[in-house]
Amino acid sequence: MGCERNGHRMDIQGYGSGTTSINSADPLVLIDGAVGELDRVNPNDVESISVIKDASAAAVYGARAAFGVILITTKSGSAQDGKATVRYSGRLGWQAPTTTTDYETTGYWSVYTVNTFWRAKNGTNYVDYTDYDMQQLLARVNDKTENPDRPWVVEDTRNGRRQWVYYGNYDWWHMMYNDRRPTQQHSISLSGGTKDVKYLVSGAYDYQKGILNMNPDIYRKYNLRSKIDFTINRYATLSNNTSFYGSQYTFQGNGSIDDTIGYSGRHALACFPMKNPDGSWLYGTPYLNYKVGNGRHIMLGEGSHRNVNRTNDFSNTTRLVITPVKQLSLTGDFTYRLYQTRNTHRSNNLFYREYPDGPLLSYATGAGLNKLSESVNTRNYYSANVFANYEDTFGEAHHVTGVVGFNYERMYLKNVSAAGQNLTSTSLDDLDLVGQNAEGEVLTEVGGGQSEYALAGFFGRVNYDYKGRYLFEASGRYDGSSRFAAGSRWGFFPSGSVGWRISEEPFFKPLSGYVDNLKLRASFGSLGNQNVSSYYTYMRLISVSDFAGFTFGEGSSMAKYATLGAPVASDLTWETSEQWDFGFDLTMLKNRLNITVDGYVRNTLNMLTDGVKLPLLRAAVYIAAGLSTISN
Repeated sequence: MGCERNGHRMDIQGYGSGTTSINSADPLVLIDGAVGELDRVNPNDVESISVIKDASAAAVYGARAAFGVILITTKSGSAQDGKATVRYSGRLGWQAPTTTTDYETTGYWSVYTVNTFWRAKNGTNYVDYTDYDMQQLLARVNDKTENPDRPWVVEDTRNGRRQWVYYGNYDWWHMMYNDRRPTQQHSISLSGGTKDVKYLVSGAYDYQKGILNMNPDIYRKYNLRSKIDFTINRYATLSNNTSFYGSQYTFQGNGSIDDTIGYSGRHALACFPMKNPDGSWLYGTPYLNYKVGNGRHIMLGEGSHRNVNRTNDFSNTTRLVITPVKQLSLTGDFTYRLYQTRNTHRSNNLFYREYPDGPLLSYATGAGLNKLSESVNTRNYYSANVFANYEDTFGEAHHVTGVVGFNYERMYLKNVSAAGQNLTSTSLDDLDLVGQNAEGEVLTEVGGGQSEYALAGFFGRVNYDYKGRYLFEASGRYDGSSRFAAGSRWGFFPSGSVGWRISEEPFFKPLSGYVDNLKLRASFGSLGNQNVSSYYTYMRLISVSDFAGFTFGEGSSMAKYATLGAPVASDLTWETSEQWDFGFDLTMLKNRLNITVDGYVRNTLNMLTDGVKLPLLRAAVYIAAGLSTISN
């Protein structure tokens, strides 16, 4: 398809949407401890990636960790006596399709095949060609290029009117799209530091030329990251992690590359060219009841349907760690993230000619509107964490670790959109250029919306092991979400695990030369999921819509009406994921062979879905309620 990177989602194996929940089941992605997006990280910045599937282990990561956690740690600076290290990596290459693009390019077989199937179903030909026309197509069936003795477009008089008759062998795919597309990536980093101050600064630039042949689409991506670690004194360290991601995708078409590819192949048989002999675009022809290529070739060739999708993602995390004694550390951090998308879409009238002596026609509705649309979606995210870690060993046998803390998150979402028709310029894209239609009306649209939600949670975990043989862990979270009503807002989610490292037992020593590690383990974990269908699930919402054809007073603004949403249950609360996990880990032959076996039972409870049906006078509505369960 094209180059754009929007809309990515991930599933951890066994946790996909529809498999473990009918609501969102995306894993939580943490980049250096802060919520982020995996595809917005510079790969050259990554130090390590780990995936946590065990519900007990994921419990301390909060209300959004019910379907697994992906932990990404980025590189940091290191003490090098003040010396700096510069690293650069670059890549130049080409992208090519993994499937064949050798489509039908002969006019005869294109028309013959479609007409055969169309006639069998509908009793008429799809392309209204005569037997003589088919003979002319057959005479040119082996012409890879146009032969002057056998032109691909012939002018003829039929039914008293001059007409173009099309006998070509056109390769529409390769006229529209590229098979080989250049790409380049560049990344540079500067790192270093001293014993007390360490730093890393990196940047990356990606460039990809897309699939479009005429007026190619271009994708550009930018990454910046700055990490600084300060040793304040022997008891305290301060760090700051700042990242910026930006992307811009410019392309032609009616809103998306998917639309262009989906519609451009319709009614674009190999006999038809993109342009007529006089240079006008081919769109309508008397031999076809449909429009050639749905006009997508005109959009691309004229450069009249311009789109720009921009994304910016800025994140900053500041963390303070205080270690009053060796066994105890106190950590506090604050994260601010600004995520914004800005999209622009411009369309224009499509001009074409149907007959050699006919006027230049225009398609000025639907995809051919002279219209400019702009939208801005802004997300402001705030997060704070305060927690304490404790670790100690008693009697050289009893090892204890523990963590207790508090987490708070808040998100503000704001959407603004505007559109206008009949712009006074076909090449400039600005809403200030919106003009009047033939009736003197100024046609504009505005839209918007805003939401917010908050999460808070208290969490704790304790681990104990005896000489590394017998392992025990217990953890729990007490989470609250603004997505639920006040009386159902909080939930408690306990977890625990046990393990036995048989390889550490004295009786196992005779096998220690062959087996490096053998551990049996079992766990139970419960986590809450608040990613339900709405930020305000417990409220009956009022929707405002436009009447189809009623206005009040002068102007083009339609009258509005309001509708009340379906009833909702008053006690909607957390969807709960409970998982029992059991398995063993085996490492042999000096870590050359690793075997991990896992089995699990997973139940997702209280999923939000349609509940009891209420009969009304003219219809029936369903109460939204947490009634569904999925077991794996």
